[in-house]
Amino acid sequence: MSDRPSDSGTLPGMESLEENPPASPSPWLAELENRVAQAVAEIGRLRQENKRLERDVAKLKKGAASGDAAAGWERERTEVRDRVERLARRLEELLGPGAAEELRSGRTPSPED
Repeated sequence: MSDRPSDSGTLPGMESLEENPPASPSPWLAELENRVAQAVAEIGRLRQENKRLERDVAKLKKGAASGDAAAGWERERTEVRDRVERLARRLEELLGPGAAEELRSGRTPSPED
């Protein structure tokens, strides 16, 4: 057996365990082997997920650098401002003439106003 790791990513001597796991005389050893196998699988899955996330972040950075994000925020900001102004105008219409000035002065308009 050579001292260098195999291309499979396992430690030297572990190749035979993957192919034909020996019958374990101790239940705790079998449980340990099972947990190690699960951990190896999870690490592989997390590495793939990390690579995918790194690609996504690179795409987002590229998009933000091109100004797409800034333009999107500006459009959304303008839309929100316009909607709030329309709502304020509608409230003023419902409250009647002079309601905005009364509210600004701190006086609450009465229903008789």
